[in-house]
Amino acid sequence: MKEIPYSVICAAQRGDTDAILLIRRHFEGYIASKCLVTYDDGDGQSYTFPDDELRYLAEAALYTHYVVIGCCNDQGKTVSEKVKNLIRLEARNVAADCEEI
Repeated sequence: MKEIPYSVICAAQRGDTDAILLIRRHFEGYIASKCLVTYDDGDGQSYTFPDDELRYLAEAALYTHYVVIGCCNDQGKTVSEKVKNLIRLEARNVAADCEEI
């Protein structure tokens, strides 16, 4: 995955709509691939659907990381790796909530 230029990240932090949309498009495919839910019907058939709520939460985590928190690289990870970890964590939290229901 190609890295997002630092100048785009800083522009997104300043509220530049084009920069925010560029970051969203950069991670759109990754988020979509991680936000799938598989349902089994009573006949043994499995169906995979995109989970819009999970996608929304993953995008919210993305916006929070890039626009609100910032782009500091404090643990040697690239910014893209940090966002992927946020998306994975959010997916686990949503899955845990669904199991409680």
